[in-house]
Amino acid sequence: HSSERLKQQQMLITFLKTGRGIAFTQMFAMKEYPQDVMPLYSQGYSLARYLIAHGGKRIGRCASGSP
Repeated sequence: HSSERLKQQQMLITFLKTGRGIAFTQMFAMKEYPQDVMPLYSQGYSLARYLIAHGGKRIGRCASGSP
């Protein structure tokens, strides 16, 4: 939904401007959720949207089992 996208974008900008952003190398190496989970959620949401928008390589299968 467009309101959710806008909310996530605004939160991401706030997190990055206030030093709450997580370096990608650190984010990808995480084995547990951090105490402050919202920056992780916002960055993950933003990354997923970017990869989808740029036609990233498909990995895995969708729920129906088809590629």
